[in-house]
Amino acid sequence: MAEALGAPFDPWGPIESILSDNNDADLASSAFSSARLILPRPTGDAAYSHKTRTRFYLDTARGVYESLSEEKRQRLLVNIAAYLKDRRPEWASTLDDALRRIGWKFIGDAIVPLPLLDPGYLASVPERARQDLIKAAARLAIDPGGAITAACGAVDSVTADVYERYGLGAPPISFEERVAVALTNAKPLEKLRTQLMEIGWEERRAEEVCERLRQAINHTTFIMATLRSRMGDAHGSKPTVDALVFNSIKWATIVCSMFLEREE
Repeated sequence: MAEALGAPFDPWGPIESILSDNNDADLASSAFSSARLILPRPTGDAAYSHKTRTRFYLDTARGVYESLSEEKRQRLLVNIAAYLKDRRPEWASTLDDALRRIGWKFIGDAIVPLPLLDPGYLASVPERARQDLIKAAARLAIDPGGAITAACGAVDSVTADVYERYGLGAPPISFEERVAVALTNAKPLEKLRTQLMEIGWEERRAEEVCERLRQAINHTTFIMATLRSRMGDAHGSKPTVDALVFNSIKWATIVCSMFLEREE
C-alpha cells in the first residue's frame, strides 16, 4: 500500500547501504541479531574478510526481509535502525538523511512515509495527538483498519482535553458531536476569524471562510466516524479502501491542528 500512496522506495536500502559502506561484519551481525534475525555464519570464500562477511550477512538478511509480511518488515527495520543509532550515534543523521531522500522518516519507534506525515505536520497539532498520528502512519501499510482507529484516536485525545478543560463532563459517544462541542468551547474558528481580520481581511469574508471551515470539519468528522465504524479494527479486521485510509490520517491532522493554540 505504501508504494501506491506515494512512498516510492523501500527503506531497507539506506540501512543496507550504511552497513555495506562501513564493512563491519560484526556490527551487521549484531544489528540483525538485535532484531531477532539470526543468520547463519559465513563459510568458505564468504568468510574471507570483513567485506565478504558483511556482504554475506546483507544478502542473506535481504532475502529474509523480502519474504516477510509488511508488519514484520516494519518491526525489523525499526529495531535495526534503533540499534544502529544507539551503537553508532554518528550515523544517525546519515541514516535520517538517506531515509528522507527516498520519502521516509524514522519518528519515535516507527518508520513512516513522509508524504503522509512529515515531522513538520506534527508540530502543527497538540502534543497529545502526535503519538496516535505516528501510530496511524506506521500502520498504514500493515494494518489499515488500525490506522483509521489510531487517526480517530488522535482526535479523541484533543477533544477529550477540551471537555476536561472546560468542565463539560464525559465526551459523548458521537464522534461528530464531541468535535462540534469542542470547537464551540475552545473557539479556534473565532480566533482564526480575528487573525484574518488583523491581516486585513474584510469581516464578511473572514466570517464566511470560518463558517465554511466549520462545515468542512463537520463533514470530515462524519466521514471519519463512518470509516471507524465500517473499516476500523475495533471489532476485528474489515475490508478497507486505501485512499480513504490515507486520507483519514490527513483529516485527523487537520482537525487536531484546530486545537493547537488552545494548548499553549
